[in-house]
Amino acid sequence: MVQTPCFRGLHWPFREQARSHKSSFYFAETYHQQYLAKNPQGYCGLGGTGVCLPA
Repeated sequence: MVQTPCFRGLHWPFREQARSHKSSFYFAETYHQQYLAKNPQGYCGLGGTGVCLPA
C-alpha cells in the first residue's frame, strides 16, 4: 500500500491506493480490539461516534 499526504488545513488525511485482493489481512491483538468500548472517552480528546459495527 502506498500512502501520499494530502494537505487540508491543519490536518494531514491520507489517500490510499487499493491493495491487491490477494494481500493478507491480520486482526490486531485482542487488547487493541474494541478500544472505544473499553475506553469510552477515547484518547487525545477524541471519543467514539456512537456507531456500532459487527466484529
